Amino acid sequence: ITGFNSDGTTASTEQGMEWGPRGVDTGLPNMNKVPTWTNTIDGTIGSNEGDEVLSAVNCAQKRNMAVNPTSSMAFEVLTAYEMLAPTVENKQPMLEEISKIAANNRYTKSVRNRAKALLKKFRDDSGKK
Repeated sequence: ITGFNSDGTTASTEQGMEWGPRGVDTGLPNMNKVPTWTNTIDGTIGSNEGDEVLSAVNCAQKRNMAVNPTSSMAFEVLTAYEMLAPTVENKQPMLEEISKIAANNRYTKSVRNRAKALLKKFRDDSGKK
């Protein structure tokens, strides 16, 4: 997965990243280490090669939905999906997660409506191709 360090340079899991304030080295592999991901000024999320970023967002959304479904997290996931959509190779997993958000009554009506609007937008965009 590729991200950005606080100084704007790129880092990946293979290269090693900056670690956040809880990045205390316990001697165990990656225990208590929290990667610090900062967006670039233009709001990009990463390079999304092979839908890696999409997979990470999907994983976070699935965990959020199962453990503690919050509207704020769902809203941010929808925002990430909208930003990633032009670079996504396989849109099926993304569309499934958006559909789950749209149908889940634990989320606020505004979040569900945004999910429905995104589904409509992607459907309209796919019809233009």
